[in-house]
This record gives sequence, structure tokens and C-alpha cells, in this order.
Amino acid sequence: TMEQAAKKSKQLIGSLLAFSRKQVMKPVPTCISEVVKTSAKLLHRLLPADITFSIICAKDELPVLVDPHHFEQVLMNLVTNGRDAMPNGGKLTIETKNVTIDNVHSVQYNLPPGRYMKIAVSDTGMGIDKDQIQRIFEPFYTTKEHGKGTGLGLAMVYGIIKQQDGAVTVQSVKGVVTVFSIYLPVISGGLLDAADDSDKTESKGIHHIGRGTIMIAEDNSSVREYLQDTLEYFGYKTIAAVDGVDAIEQYTRHSKTIDLILLDVIMPKKNGREVYDQIVKNNPEQKILFMSGYTEEILSSKRINEEKLEFIHKPIVLEELLGKIDELAKKSTRS
Repeated sequence: TMEQAAKKSKQLIGSLLAFSRKQVMKPVPTCISEVVKTSAKLLHRLLPADITFSIICAKDELPVLVDPHHFEQVLMNLVTNGRDAMPNGGKLTIETKNVTIDNVHSVQYNLPPGRYMKIAVSDTGMGIDKDQIQRIFEPFYTTKEHGKGTGLGLAMVYGIIKQQDGAVTVQSVKGVVTVFSIYLPVISGGLLDAADDSDKTESKGIHHIGRGTIMIAEDNSSVREYLQDTLEYFGYKTIAAVDGVDAIEQYTRHSKTIDLILLDVIMPKKNGREVYDQIVKNNPEQKILFMSGYTEEILSSKRINEEKLEFIHKPIVLEELLGKIDELAKKSTRS
């Protein structure tokens, strides 16, 4: 139909734009394992019953700057590619890892040395010939039968990852395994000179970061985990709360050790302002930093703009967050 033809044309144009690195991206700080987990159900539907699908997520996750929607497209293309390589069934695995690329491997991958999140998609299919590997990311190049593929899936993968300052490699042993590996740079404090990796905070010029305990009250699990991972990377201890009531309970339990609270404005059960009022009633000196992606009108309705309360906008920029923490730490009267 004309509708299907139009849809295919749109996909074709999107693929070519991605390969040429001219597609519009909206990168945000992202926990890549969360994208993998939330996409798992959809990815599983792409696979027949005779393909075993498994996910292995890094325990030491660090945030990357990526467009989550486009990264889902990358996963879908790689999973589809793996499926098509296993017509008789097999095993498909997605694994995320926190890795350091040294000076030697940086030349191999054409990336600066530093910290990266690696996403490996492997299949136990037919494999790829050495001569085909050289051309695998070229637009319109396909190893599939005529009419079975456009030859744009892997070109799109390559374009999207390169546009987000990453790299993609492929290794294959014919008839045994094929692994597509994606490397995405860890944001801000992650991309350090490999030689200075032992002293992360000094290399970023942040000398005081890493002292004290921060409570993070945030109902969005992706944002909460991103903040925990990032702050712990800089040496902070963190306590997590999933809603307003949990925030008050956690604070009551740990009030003597909490130096700062990152408090989401809109949360279930009790909003940020209600949590703030209850906490400062008992401890007026407690340092609290509100955070929200909502409009000024919503913030006014929650009485965030009535006083000179400390506030940071979402999506959170790491340098701005660390700057605010620095500013509040200097104001702190705690010993």
C-alpha cells in the first residue's frame, strides 16, 4: 500500500541520515543498562522460541550521554541482525560493562583513552566472513538473500553510535560466534586521561568532591540510579528514597549522617515541598536541593518559587549539579 511505501521511505531516509550523522539527536544522561532492561520485552518479541535471549548488566554502571530512543533502535537492529544469523536457533546475549580504554586500544577503536560503557551483542549464528566484515557497516551492503534486507540496519547502528562520540566494532568466528561491541564515553568525570585514572577528582579540578552522604529522593528509577552511580563515582555515600513518604522515613533513620538532600519536586505520596516542610521543621539547618523538569507554573503551585530555595533544573547537567553541591557544602554549618 501507499502507507507502507511511505513508512519504508521514512525508515530509509532515517537510516541514511543516521549513517551520514545528520539525524537529530536528543542526548541525555542515561543509564544504558536501564535502556536495555526496558527494551527487553520488545526485543524478546523479535526472537523465535528456539533462540535463547539473555541480558547481563554491569554492576558498576556509569552514565553516558545518549539519545535513549535512538539507542533502542540500535539494539533492535543488532538483535534483528543476530536473529537472522540463527535460522536454526541459538543464543543471543546483550552484556553491558564498565571498561577503560588505554592508549593502545584507543588507536584500535579510534577513541580517546578513558572510561566507557561497553555494550556487546553476541549471537551463536553463522558468523561473518573476513572480507564481509570490512564492508559490514556500508549502506546498502547486505549478506542476506535478495529481498530479505535493505543493507541499512548496521549502517544506521554505525551512524547513531558515531554521532554520539562512540565506536562500534565486530568480531566473528565463522559458525561459532559474532560479537558487535559498542563503546560510549562515560559523561564528565568518566572521560579521563588513562594515565590519571587513579586520581579522578584531581584530573577534573574538583578537589573537595567525595565527602559526606547525600540522600536522593526521586521516584523515577532511571534518574535515581543515574544520580546514585554518578555521585558514588565521585566518592559520595548515597541513600535512596523512592517517594515522599520513603524520603521522610529514610531521613528519620539517617538524619545524623545526611549532609545534603536532593529532593524531586513532584513525587507520589508526598511532594517535595511537603517533605521539605516536615524535615526543616525539625532541622532548619538541613541542606536541601530541589530538582525538577516541570514548568515555572507547576513549581509555583508547589510553593518552590515563594522563597529562595535551592533548585536545579532537569535534565541535570553534571557540572551544574556538582557546582551546586559545592556551593551548599561551603554554606554548611555542619562540622
